Amino acid sequence: MAWEAFNGSMNAGETQYWWYTFGSDQGVQIALANPFGFNAQLISSNYGKQRNSDGSVTYYVTVTNNGPEPVTFDLQGGGVS
Repeated sequence: MAWEAFNGSMNAGETQYWWYTFGSDQGVQIALANPFGFNAQLISSNYGKQRNSDGSVTYYVTVTNNGPEPVTFDLQGGGVS
């Protein structure tokens, strides 16, 4: 399952922590920050997964802007098989 969501923006050197929830376990999900603009260098790291008491699953990712300028981006992802 591929998905795209979470429009965001970050200053140079900024780190943000994102989470997203599905109604059920979607297996391994990898999220990448897709930057818009030039001189952007976004790093996705620290992936996590939590099973919630209601049966849903929350996924976590940290995004860091290592570029020299502010950037807007979409968080995109999908399952790994």
